[in-house]
Amino acid sequence: MHQAGVYERVFSHMKPNSILGLSHGFLIEHLQSKGLDFPKHISVIAVCPEAEAHSVRRDYVHGQKINGAGINSSIAVHQVLSLSFSGLSQGMLTLISQ
Repeated sequence: MHQAGVYERVFSHMKPNSILGLSHGFLIEHLQSKGLDFPKHISVIAVCPEAEAHSVRRDYVHGQKINGAGINSSIAVHQVLSLSFSGLSQGMLTLISQ
């Protein structure tokens, strides 16, 4: 759980209105367990594969060989600071769906 040891340093380097992208919910769970939250000056989005970590690559490659399918993912928006973020999330959804 390396993120638990470095998240404060990462947060301190994030500029106002920047976007933090997560690939799993580890950090969210850790912060909530400590009664903490993300800094209010950033937006937070997560695109998390719905597979166990050790099988994500294997399942992705298998799907590509069979029918071009990839791995299902969950997309979550934790906090949004600006309207431009909605454009980014729309673009991400478009890319993911192709």
